[in-house]
Amino acid sequence: MAELLGSLKDKVQDTVEEKLEGDDQSDDDLEQDEFDADEAKTNATQKQSKADKKKEETALKNRKSDTKVINAGGDFQVQVHVIEARELRAKDSSGTSDPVVTVTIFDHKKSTTIIEKKKECRWDQVLYFELNGLLPDELSRGTALIEVHDADIFGKELIGAFEFDLAWIYYRKHHEVYNQWIALSNTQESEEDEEEKDDDDDASDKSEEGMDGIEGYLKLSVTVLGPNDEQYIHDEEAEEAKQGGKLEKGMILISPGIEQTPYLLTIKIYKARHLCKTDDDTIFSKMAKNTGDQNLDPFFYVEYAGVRLRSNTYKGVNADCQVGFKIPVMEPVFSDNIIINVVDYDKLSRNDRIGCLKISYLKLKKEHNMKIEPCWMFFYGAPRGYQRGYARKMNQGLVEGSNFRGMLYLEASLTKCEKKPRKKVVESINLPLKEPQMVEYYLRADVYEGTEINRIKGFGDEMFVQIEVCNCIARSSEKKIPDANATVKWYESLISDGGKKLKCIGPFYLPLGWNENPEPVQLPDVFIYLCVKEFGGDIEQVSYCRVPLSQIIRPAPSGKGTHRFTTGATSKWDNGPVWHDMKENQALDKYADNIFPGAVLIGLNAGPKDDLQDDQKQLMAPPSLARPFSNDALFKEVPTDKTPEPPSPAAADVSSDEEFGGDGDSKQNEQQQQQSKRKRALTHARLTIDCIQGSNLPAMDGGLFKKSVTSDPYCEVVIQSQSSGKRVEKEIEPIKKTLNPIWNQSLAFDVEIGDTLFLRVMDWDAGPDPDDEMCSIQPMTLSGVDFGDRWFDLRPSKEAMQKYKKKPDKLKNMKLKLSMRFEMMEAPEKKESASKKLGAVFKKVIPKKKAKKPEFETSKLSEPSRRTMELRAHIFQAKGLKNADASGLSDAYMKVRFCGNAAQTKTVIDSIDPKWYQTLRFTVNVPTPLRYAPRIYCEIYDEDDLGKDESLGRLSIESDTAWKVLQDANQNKLHDDAESREDALMDLSPRWYPLYDAEHNVQDGSEVLCAFELIDIKQAAIETMSIKPKMNRRRWLHIHTLGLRDIQSTFGCHKPYVQFELVGNKYETSKSNQPDSKNPNFCQILKFEVRLPEKDIFLPNLNLKVYDALFGGLIKRVLGYASVEVEDLIDMQRAMEYFGQTEQQLELNSIRNAAAEKLADYEQKQQSEHKAAEEEQHEEAGQGDDAVISFSTEDANDESQHLLVGKQAAGAGGAQDKTTTNDKELLKLEHKQKAKEEGLFAAYEWTNKDTYDLSKVQPDYMKNRTTYDDELEDKLSLKPFLKIPFFSGKSAKRRTVGYFKGLMSFTEHKSGAAHTFKYLKDITNATDLYLRVYILRGTKLIPRDTNGSSDPYLKLRLGKSRFSTRNSYHNNTLEPGFYECFEMPIKMPGASKLDIEVWDWDGIGDDLIGRTTVDIEDRWFSETWRELKLKPVETRTLWAEASTVSQGKLTMWMEIMSPSDAKKYPPVDISPPTQVDYELRVIVWQCKDCPIMDEITKMNDLYITGELSSTVEDENNTQQTDLHFRSQSGCGSFNWRMKFPIKLPKQRLSEYPRFTAQIWDKDFFSPNDNIAECTIELKPFLRYCEKYSKDKRCVLEYGNQDKFWIDLAQKGGGKVELSFELLPDKVAKALPAGLGRDAPNNNPYLPEPEGRAQFSLFHPCRSLRLLLGDQLCCKIVCLIICVLVIALAIFITPNLISAITANILTSG
Repeated sequence: MAELLGSLKDKVQDTVEEKLEGDDQSDDDLEQDEFDADEAKTNATQKQSKADKKKEETALKNRKSDTKVINAGGDFQVQVHVIEARELRAKDSSGTSDPVVTVTIFDHKKSTTIIEKKKECRWDQVLYFELNGLLPDELSRGTALIEVHDADIFGKELIGAFEFDLAWIYYRKHHEVYNQWIALSNTQESEEDEEEKDDDDDASDKSEEGMDGIEGYLKLSVTVLGPNDEQYIHDEEAEEAKQGGKLEKGMILISPGIEQTPYLLTIKIYKARHLCKTDDDTIFSKMAKNTGDQNLDPFFYVEYAGVRLRSNTYKGVNADCQVGFKIPVMEPVFSDNIIINVVDYDKLSRNDRIGCLKISYLKLKKEHNMKIEPCWMFFYGAPRGYQRGYARKMNQGLVEGSNFRGMLYLEASLTKCEKKPRKKVVESINLPLKEPQMVEYYLRADVYEGTEINRIKGFGDEMFVQIEVCNCIARSSEKKIPDANATVKWYESLISDGGKKLKCIGPFYLPLGWNENPEPVQLPDVFIYLCVKEFGGDIEQVSYCRVPLSQIIRPAPSGKGTHRFTTGATSKWDNGPVWHDMKENQALDKYADNIFPGAVLIGLNAGPKDDLQDDQKQLMAPPSLARPFSNDALFKEVPTDKTPEPPSPAAADVSSDEEFGGDGDSKQNEQQQQQSKRKRALTHARLTIDCIQGSNLPAMDGGLFKKSVTSDPYCEVVIQSQSSGKRVEKEIEPIKKTLNPIWNQSLAFDVEIGDTLFLRVMDWDAGPDPDDEMCSIQPMTLSGVDFGDRWFDLRPSKEAMQKYKKKPDKLKNMKLKLSMRFEMMEAPEKKESASKKLGAVFKKVIPKKKAKKPEFETSKLSEPSRRTMELRAHIFQAKGLKNADASGLSDAYMKVRFCGNAAQTKTVIDSIDPKWYQTLRFTVNVPTPLRYAPRIYCEIYDEDDLGKDESLGRLSIESDTAWKVLQDANQNKLHDDAESREDALMDLSPRWYPLYDAEHNVQDGSEVLCAFELIDIKQAAIETMSIKPKMNRRRWLHIHTLGLRDIQSTFGCHKPYVQFELVGNKYETSKSNQPDSKNPNFCQILKFEVRLPEKDIFLPNLNLKVYDALFGGLIKRVLGYASVEVEDLIDMQRAMEYFGQTEQQLELNSIRNAAAEKLADYEQKQQSEHKAAEEEQHEEAGQGDDAVISFSTEDANDESQHLLVGKQAAGAGGAQDKTTTNDKELLKLEHKQKAKEEGLFAAYEWTNKDTYDLSKVQPDYMKNRTTYDDELEDKLSLKPFLKIPFFSGKSAKRRTVGYFKGLMSFTEHKSGAAHTFKYLKDITNATDLYLRVYILRGTKLIPRDTNGSSDPYLKLRLGKSRFSTRNSYHNNTLEPGFYECFEMPIKMPGASKLDIEVWDWDGIGDDLIGRTTVDIEDRWFSETWRELKLKPVETRTLWAEASTVSQGKLTMWMEIMSPSDAKKYPPVDISPPTQVDYELRVIVWQCKDCPIMDEITKMNDLYITGELSSTVEDENNTQQTDLHFRSQSGCGSFNWRMKFPIKLPKQRLSEYPRFTAQIWDKDFFSPNDNIAECTIELKPFLRYCEKYSKDKRCVLEYGNQDKFWIDLAQKGGGKVELSFELLPDKVAKALPAGLGRDAPNNNPYLPEPEGRAQFSLFHPCRSLRLLLGDQLCCKIVCLIICVLVIALAIFITPNLISAITANILTSG
C-alpha cells in the first residue's frame, strides 16, 4: 500500500519537475523554421546547472540517509574482494614470498589462500564479514585492516598493510571502493630493519620497493552494506573497457605506480592524570607496597593506518610518562582515527583497558594546521570494575562512555617529509618549554527534583544524585522512591570535598585563556548519575546524563547545543535549572527492558575561582537567575553589579502572571495581579471548604446474604502542614442510605499556603468496626486561589475495588462537588514554650556532642512557588502500536503523568489502532515559571490480566507549550454546528506525536493523536464537551476483493474470510477455499457508505482481520490482522486525479520539444559526417607511415642481433651470413602469410589488440531483450493491486501470516468510477496458464561453508508446485551459472507467491543462502507486463530472515502464457555455450642479459618456470624447463615446449588465466634464487581465439613476430624469448607435439639448445674452465703460479745463498 502510494507520488513529482524544466515556447513558435542558437546554448547550460545542482542535492540527501543508518546501528556486512597483488617485496631467501592476505574488522579476522613463491599473484577471493547487531554509531569507529603476509612454516612475516575507515566507505557511491589499487607499507618493521634496508638501498644505489616506503601493490574492492542495502553489480565488460591497457608495458603487467606523499605523525604524551584504577588492593600488592594510587601499571600504544607502537610501562594513576611516538604516514590514506590506547599491565592475567582517546587525522591537518599544541585531553569509558560486554565497547571508544576514565597532557603534529620516515618510540622526551598556566575552576550543581524516577528491583528503595567532573565527585542525600514513575524532591546544592569553602564541586583545572583560543579546545564533560547502593555498600550508577562543560561554562548561541540544554544566560553563572533526561547505563544493565530512568531538574554553572569571591576574598552570592526559586541570595551578601538584587516576591509574581497570562482583558489582569500581590504577601489564610454533593458513589453496606445496595457517605478532610508536618482532621455529618448524597456542609481550617489537602469519602458504620473508605480525590497543594462549585473525579479505594472486582466499570463515574474560599491573614506569632526555654538553658550548660562528619555535604535550596492548575489531555486515537499479545493485537490504554499526578484513559480491547476520544482532567501544582516545570509524560500500555502491563511507547512535551487561557467563545463552538465543532477541535492544536522507547529511539509507524491544555484552576469550571469529531463527510468505499494469498496457520486453514472495520462499521467478504484454502479467491466487489471526519487529521485507520470459519461458521478463529491508513487511500485518489491532469498539460510541451530536438540531431549528424570524412582523408594520407614505423619490429631485429652476440660469446659457433639469414626469414614470412590466407591458422597481433572486437557474443535469447539491474517491479509499474500483509504474534516475534490483494478507493457517489482497471472482469473467473521461469546465474552470493565458498543449488515453490536442482548443485562457487528453465501450470487469480531460494549443499543439513519472492499475479494483471512482447531480464536481490543485509543477486526472467501458446512455443534454450577443450602451447626459446647471481664463478645455472594461473582450480598448472648448467654472460638456451589444457569460453572475465614466467638460478646447497618474474595477461588473446579461431590454430604475435622477446628490466632484469599458440583439441591431436623436446618433436621442431657447456674427460682443462668459469679459472691459475713461484723460491734460495757465499769466500 505504502509502496504503491510512494511510487505514484514520485511519478507525479517527476512529471511536475519535467514540466517545470520544459521549454516555455508558445504554439506559434512551433511554426518557425529557424531557432536561435545562442538561446538553445543558454537553455542547455541552465539544464546542465540544474542537473549538477540536483546531483549535489541527491548526494547530500544520500549522505544524510547514510548517516541515519550508521547512527541507528543494526546488521551490517563487509565484503572484501581481494583481487591481485603486484611487485610484493621478497621476504624469502629465494627472492620471492608466499603471500597471503589477512583482513581484520573489529574482532573478526579472515585470510585468503596462500600462494607459494610469487611476487605477483592473483587470488580473486571475497571475504565476508557479518557484523550483526552493531550498536548505534559503532560502525563510524570501525576500520578494515588489510595485511599481506609472507607465510612461513613457523609463522607469518608482514609484507605490507593498509587501513580503511568503514564509515568512509559507506558514505561513498554504492557504499563501496571498487577495483582500488593501494600501496602497501610495512607497519611492523623495526627500526633496525629500516636502517638495514636503507643501507642496502644506498649500497645498491636502487630501491627494491620501486618507491620509497612501498612494499607492493594490492588491488581490491571493499563494500559495506547496511540494513536493506543491496549489492551493486558492475558490468565487467564496461569496467574492462575503462581500464584498457593502462597497467601494461609491452605484454607484461606493471604496477600502478601510486604517487605517495610521506608525512611524519608525532604524538607526544607528557603526563597522565586521574587514570581509572582497574585493580583492587590485594595482599600481594600490599606486600609489594603497591597500594592506593600506585596500584596501577599503565602503558600506551598508538594506532594509525595499521601502525601500532607501544610505550614502556609506568607507575601510578598520575604518571609522568614523557614518551613520543613517531608514525610514518604515506598519503593518500583512507583512515581518520588516530587511536591512543591506555592499558593497565597485568603480569598474571589479561591486560585491562583503561580507556581510549581518538584524534581525527583530517582535523589535525586542516582545523589545527597540522599541529595540536600541548593540551589536556579527556577520555571516557565504563564504570570502574567493568571490562566485558558493553563496557568493553565503551572502553574501546566504540560507543558513548558513561564515566570519566582519565586525562592526558599531549601534543600532536604532522610534518611533511622528503622520503618515508622511520617509526620510532622515544622515551624520556623533554617537557614543552612553556607549559600553559592552569586556572582553578569550580562547578555549582543545584539538584532540585526528579520526575518519572523508577527504582531498581533487588536494591533498596532509596536513590541519590551524583555529579562528577574530572575526578571531583559530589552526592546528594538519599531519597525514598515510593513507587514507579515517582516524583522525588532533593532541593540541595551539592558540595565536594575540595569545594567546601566555596560550597561548590571542585577544584578542576583548565588552561588560562582557553576561551580566547581560536582553535578548538577540548573541555571535560559533566556527568549526572542516579545511583543506588548495594547491600555491601557499593554504589551503582544505574543511569547517567552527559553534559559538555562547554555548554555550561560558555553557553552556546540559541538553537545550538543539545535539545535538552538550552540556556539564555548572557553572563557567567547565570544558567538556570534545566531538565535532563537520563539514560540507562548499559554497562550495568540494571533496569528491566523498556524502562525510562527518569528526568532530573538540575542547575549547572561553572567558572574560575575568582568569580566566586570579591576583592576581599569573600564568598559572593549566586546570581538570582541561577537560583530562580530563592527570594534572596543563598549567601547573605550585599548585592553588587555582578550579582544584582533578586526581584521581590511581588514583582516575581507579576512576571509570573505575565508569563502565564494570555491576551485577556487588561482590567481583569490588573485585578488578578492585585489580588495575587495581596495574597502572596500573606502566607496564612482561613480556608472554608463547602462539601456540596456526591454522585454515583459505591455501595458498601450489606449483610452476609445480602448484596451491597447502599451507603452512609460523609466527607473526611485532612490538612497537613508543610512546615511542621502536623495534620488537622475534620469531617461532616453523614447522609444515610444514599449513593448520591447532598450535604451542603462546610468545614473551616487555619492553613498556610503550601499545605496539602487530603479528602476521603467514608461510609459510616454503626458499631465498633472502623468506617469503610469509599473513594478519595487526588491530594492537592493549597495555593490560596478561590474556586467555585466544581466537580472532582474520585478514585476508588481498595475496599471498593475488592467489592467490585467483577464489575469494575461501576467505579468509573464517581464524582464529588466542592468549593473553596480563602481569607488571607497575618501569620500568628509563635510563643516559645517553657520546655524550649529550659532546653536552651541546658544547651548552654551541657556541651553538644559532635556529630559524625558526613561523606558528602549539601546545602538546602528553596523550593519554587507552585500554582494550582488543571491539565487537560485530549486523547483522540493512536495507530501502528506494538502488538503485545499473542494474538497480534494489544489492549491499549494511555496514561498521562505530570508533576506527580496521573490519569489514564479507558482500555481499548484487541486493537493496535485504538480510538479513545477521551479528555483526562486532573489538578496539579505546577512550579512557576513554567519553563522550570517538568515535561508532560504520556505512556501507552498493554493491559494484562496476569503480570505487569507492558509499555507500548511513550512521548513527552514541554509543559510551557501546553499553557492556554481558555475563552468561553471557543468553548461554545462545541455546542454549535459541525463546522464550528471541527474548528473548535482544531483550536485544541491536535498533533500526531511519534512514540519513543526508553532509549529515546523512535518507534517506526507508532503515533498518537492528542492535544494538551494547561489552564489556571480558575478556568477549571469551563466544561469540555466530547472531542469525538463529527462524521459529516459522506463517501462510498469500493473494495475489489481479489482474494487472500499465502495464508499460514499452525492448525491449518479451512474457509478464511476478511472483515473490514471503519468508524465502527464492519463488513465481511464471503467464505472461500477455492482454489485452495491458503490462496482463496473472493472475486467480490463490495460497496459501503461511510461517514468520515471533515479534517484529514482525524481520519481513522481501516482495520482488517482475517478469520477462519470452522464447522460451518459456528467457530471463528482470528488468523491475523492488518491496518491501512484511510488518509493514504484518499491521498492516492487525489494523486491519481492530479496525475491525469498533469499528463494532459505535458502533452503540449512534448510537442514543442520535439521540433527542437529534431533540428539539433540533424545539425549534429551533419557535423559528425563532416568530421568523419576529414579523418578518412588523414588516414589515407598517413597509412604508409604507420606501416613503416613499427617499434616492435625494430625491437625484434635488435634482439636477434643481441642473441647472435650472446651465442658467439658462449662458444656456440662462428659468425653467420646476415644475407642468408634475412633470405630465410623472408621466405618464412612468405610461407606464413600464404598459410594464413589459406585459413590454416589465425594470428592475433598484440600491438593491434585495441582494433579487435572482443566483446562477448550475446546468445540468441538475449538479442533485443532489455536487461535491468534491479527488480522489475521497481523499474516498471507492475503493481495493479493493493497488497496488504496480515500479521500475528507479539512484536518481537511478529510474523506475516498472509496477504490481502485487491483494490480500494473512495468516491462521492455509489455509482462513481472507483477504478480504471483494464482487466477488472478477468479477476472474476480463474484462468489456466503456464509459467516459465528462466534463471541464468547468481552473483555475489554469501558463503555458507567454512572455506569461504558455497555449493549452491535452486529451489522453487509456487502453491503446491515444487522444484529443486539439488542433484546438480554447483561445486565451490559464489558466482554460479544455473541456466535452468522451470515450467509449471498455474491459475490466475490464484496462488501468486513464487519463492525462489538458493541453498548451499552440505550433504546433511543444507543451509539457506537467500530467497526472493515474485508476485506473478501482479504481473499477469498488469497492463505494462502484457504490453511487453519480449519479457526483460531482471536482477533480483536475495534476502534471508537471519539478516537485514542482501545475500546476493539472481539474474532471471519469466513468461506467462496460455496453454495453447505453451504448446506452440517451446521453452527457450538458455544453456550456456559448451566449453571446448583447447591446448595452449608455450615455447621458451632462450633468455639473455640475466643478472649474475653467483658472485664467485660469475655464472648462473638457469631454468625457467611457466605457470598458467587461473581462478579455475583445474587449470592451474606449473611447468619448468631443463637446466642450462653453467651459463655465462647471463644467457640461456632452452628450446622447451610447455603444454597447458584450457577450456573455453569462460563465463566470467576473471576466469581467464594468466601466464607467469620466472627465471631462476639453481643452487645446490642453498635455496634457488629468483632472478626475474613477469605476468602476461592472456585474456584478449584467448577471447580472440574463442571468437574467431574455433577450428584452427591461433598464434600470438608481437610486432608481426610469432617469437618475441619479453623485457624484464623492471621485474628484476633479463629478457626471455617466448612464443604462444592455442589449438582446439581436434587440431592439437592432428598436430601433435611433445613436452619439452620429447617426441613427437614437431609443430614446430625444437632443436637441441645451443651454447651449453660440454664436459669431456679428454679435455679436463676445458671442462674445468666450463665448470668454474673464466674468472675463477684465471684466479686459480694465478694462485697456482704464485704457489709455484714461492715454492721455487723456497727451494732455490738456500742453494743460491750458499753458492753466492761460497763464491765470495773463495774469491776472498
